[in-house]
Amino acid sequence: MSRAPTFFRGREWRRPIIWVMAAAFSCAAAAAQEVAPWGPGDSVVVVRSGAHLLGDSVESLLRRFNEKMIEAGHPFAAVWAEKSRDSSGESVRLHVLPGPQAVFDSVLIGGASSLPLRTREALVREQEGAVCSPGALRELAGKILQSYRDLGYQYAEVTVTRVSYTDDAGKVGASASLQVSEGERVRIEKVRVAGNDVTRSDLIIRAARIEPGEYYTGAQAQRVRQRLMRLGLFSEVTPEFYTSESERGVLITVREVGTNTFNGIVGYVPSGPNGGGGYFTGDASISLRNLFGTGRAFAAQWRRENESTQDLSVRYREPWVLSLPLNLEGRYGLRQQDSTYVMTEFEVTADTEIWDGFFAGGSFGRRSVIPSDGPSGQVPGSSRTSAGVFLRYDSRDDPWSPSSGFRYETEYRYGSKSMALSAGVPSAAVQETRFDGEGYISVSRRSVLALGAHLRDVEGSAIDESDLYRIGGARMLRGYREGQFLASRAIVGSAEFRLLTGGPTFLFGFVDAASLQRPALSAGSMSAWRAEELGYGFGIQTDTALGILNAGYALGAGDTFTTGKIHVSILNEF
Repeated sequence: MSRAPTFFRGREWRRPIIWVMAAAFSCAAAAAQEVAPWGPGDSVVVVRSGAHLLGDSVESLLRRFNEKMIEAGHPFAAVWAEKSRDSSGESVRLHVLPGPQAVFDSVLIGGASSLPLRTREALVREQEGAVCSPGALRELAGKILQSYRDLGYQYAEVTVTRVSYTDDAGKVGASASLQVSEGERVRIEKVRVAGNDVTRSDLIIRAARIEPGEYYTGAQAQRVRQRLMRLGLFSEVTPEFYTSESERGVLITVREVGTNTFNGIVGYVPSGPNGGGGYFTGDASISLRNLFGTGRAFAAQWRRENESTQDLSVRYREPWVLSLPLNLEGRYGLRQQDSTYVMTEFEVTADTEIWDGFFAGGSFGRRSVIPSDGPSGQVPGSSRTSAGVFLRYDSRDDPWSPSSGFRYETEYRYGSKSMALSAGVPSAAVQETRFDGEGYISVSRRSVLALGAHLRDVEGSAIDESDLYRIGGARMLRGYREGQFLASRAIVGSAEFRLLTGGPTFLFGFVDAASLQRPALSAGSMSAWRAEELGYGFGIQTDTALGILNAGYALGAGDTFTTGKIHVSILNEF
């Protein structure tokens, strides 16, 4: 038969939740104290000597030990003190008899008529056999409140009305009763924005997609944060419910990041021992990602790799065309490759968000290749018109330093390549497939495992050097020079362990691996080739006045410490 514990027979714990929270003090023992571990039935002695102990300090220590035992789930612990004096001074022995640990037998949640039965049953089931303690009751109350927040009940309250104990064959069972005051289900009347110095409020409200009259829920708040963080304009987004005498609504507080950056570096390579003049190399870029606070973006980059290779690219993006959830982007590129060819590209893409974080779109582009004057066997002249479709999904919790979530993008393009008459092939089909995936797993509060996978594939009977992918460098396959490998198919995987230090800053170590191949190409006399490459290293990402800087040191195949590569990039989500 159930009975109350021997030393507290018939006692019931009846306290509101405020009392329960006040019982959460931890035991802070002085450095001179030695505390032995305890278990059921153990007697623990704490000895302090050589100091004068006032009655208040002993009582405080007893009270803290008692609170500590209650917090650990021992509601009937016995704690007492014995004082003694000898030639060395005054000593105090504290005895702790923990007694059995209480576990939940039953949990009753009253007044929760709007909480789905399945949710209530799941919350109760989680407590079965768990230790009954003030902390466990606080956690349970918090879960109930969160469930109500998710349903739109912003004024819900939870009170612990009763906790009683029974002793059955030395095992203490606990029965807890909680009462819910649901309050009113809240509808949104107004959306306000704070913290935006550059970005227009109407852009933020439009991207948040909150309609007046909706119920404000916790899940909605998380979706609003992710929608705005995906814009790449903010480092923090905090939606909060507010109420005043005249209205109730949502206040979205943002912290903007620097959206306008300019980066440039110029180098000079002097003439070599075989003669010839020196030449300049360099890399310069400008990025304006929030023109006039409207979310419009413009970027331009010029890069000269050596004396005869350089490229130029310009991009522009127009969001919310005609106030519709439609984004348009145009890109122009020009590349002079050694003394082999000059290639120009023009591409237009359009995309729309069809679900939270899920985008679909299409593209249309044209590419022209003009061979340079030179010996036979060079890349033939050609033009290629192509169209494609793509899907993109992004559930990351932060675009700059994610600790959870997933991002992927896949694209398929089909085009017709028209060859110059001298090439002997009037036209041919070209197909391209691209996949990029990133996943983030939180290992601990300050560490994240980032995994990535990338696929590039181009097929066709008339592909040449201008169609191949340039693999290697800071963006893909670290430890190798930028664009070191030319491949028609590339599979690149990466694993990166990050130590977060706050904001977008973290330290990381990584391993990149790639499988690369290409068929024999008649144009340019390239033979069939296949390789597996591995790169590894370490680095840091940090926020600077120029933007978010990612710098790493990497080693590739055959590298020693002195021949490793330094990769530096500025992260700008376009």
